[in-house]
Amino acid sequence: SNMSVSPQGASLIQATRSRWGLLSCLIDLAGMDRLVLAGLLMLASSLTEGIGLLLLVPMTQAVSNDGADFLGGWLPDLSLAALLAIFVGLICLRSLLVYFAMEQQRLLGLATTRKLRLRCHRAIVSAATPTC
Repeated sequence: SNMSVSPQGASLIQATRSRWGLLSCLIDLAGMDRLVLAGLLMLASSLTEGIGLLLLVPMTQAVSNDGADFLGGWLPDLSLAALLAIFVGLICLRSLLVYFAMEQQRLLGLATTRKLRLRCHRAIVSAATPTC
């Protein structure tokens, strides 16, 4: 059986052999704008989670009525209700960011799959038919 790989398929195989080649292949398949948007959404959701965890310290201080300032005064004196409102707002914001990040990842997967299928289809159609 004389199976040959199309030039496009061969370049795809060669590109995936290195890390940078794999990254460039992913950028080619998914698109740089979609990859950057997905990365920024994941970064923003992680930052809101970290800030939410940091807010737990002043909330526990407000509940315990402890005068100690473990955060070095980076947060102004706020009431427990204000801290809870900020915390709930951050949790809601994080939920939205996670939803949009997951949606963007889903769209990335669909776009990548669609482009790979089109490449495979083109390779099959352009392949020479074997003669007996």
